[in-house]
Amino acid sequence: MPLSTLIVVAANLVPLAGVVFWGWDVFVLLILYWLETAVIGFWTIMRLLLVSEAGSATLGRMAGPARVIGRGFQAVFITVHAGIFMTVHFLFLWTLFAGAWADVVHGPIDFVRVLVIGTGLWLPLLFLFLVRGWFVLRDVVLGSVDMEGDVLSGLYIRIVVMQFAIILGGWLAQLTGGGTGTLILLVIGKTGVELYAGRLSGKVDAATAKAAAERDPAA
Repeated sequence: MPLSTLIVVAANLVPLAGVVFWGWDVFVLLILYWLETAVIGFWTIMRLLLVSEAGSATLGRMAGPARVIGRGFQAVFITVHAGIFMTVHFLFLWTLFAGAWADVVHGPIDFVRVLVIGTGLWLPLLFLFLVRGWFVLRDVVLGSVDMEGDVLSGLYIRIVVMQFAIILGGWLAQLTGGGTGTLILLVIGKTGVELYAGRLSGKVDAATAKAAAERDPAA
């Protein structure tokens, strides 16, 4: 099994500690996955800004300032787009799964103090942040990111596939009472879906690179 796959599995199994030892419920687990989307969005922007000019199939041909402006617009677009999605997704999670948490969380400060810090959520979130950052820096150093399409496809595939799986899993967990065993299955299921999403993203990247090479063999 590739090292990258092992790291993804390890990062996804960290939340099991929260479920088993810290008594996380469905909502806390789903909030972790919601915050993970923000982490992936952040590192997607970093990957976009750090990808080498020589490795870009489109913007790499532009002059320096034009490339910087183009990347800047893309970063702003991703930020706004992901922000809108995350806002809608959070309202959906809050309405369906918050339960008793709605009585103790009354704003952003309470959210950080009670949910992120008070439940220990920040520990696996920090681990996920470091793991995602390692992947991005590794790809940039090795030059394995060739196109803007490669950078963005992982984010959007993750949004479509992962969030659907997370919401469905959370709904099923709530219906079955949200016991520890059910939440463990949710974590394992999410891990499997993320591995599938990663392979799907890789196939899309390969198809995109092949199409670009056929369109412009000199690229």
